[in-house]
Amino acid sequence: RGFIAAASAGTPQEDLVQKISFTVEVEGGEAQVALFDTLPSLDANGTLRFRTAAGALGLASLAVVAYDDGGTAAGGQDTSSPARCALSVLPPPRVDQVRPAFGPAL
Repeated sequence: RGFIAAASAGTPQEDLVQKISFTVEVEGGEAQVALFDTLPSLDANGTLRFRTAAGALGLASLAVVAYDDGGTAAGGQDTSSPARCALSVLPPPRVDQVRPAFGPAL
């Protein structure tokens, strides 16, 4: 299951012919953008993908918007309201001591 669990372009008929895409924006300015080597994005399966910068620590505010390719003719809507979330960039775990099941500690 991806970051996006379910998305619909509208009616069941519209879901058959319209494609949905997503944009992800880091809203917190340059300091939050600097947390990433590869900015967050969503693939076609709804999986959130990103790569943090080496040594980066902090909190990033993200806004996700869905678009469909159906256009806005006849009063249609092709853009969702932003869904917002926060992504914490934490340090990797630190191992101070390894204790094997048998024998002395390393």
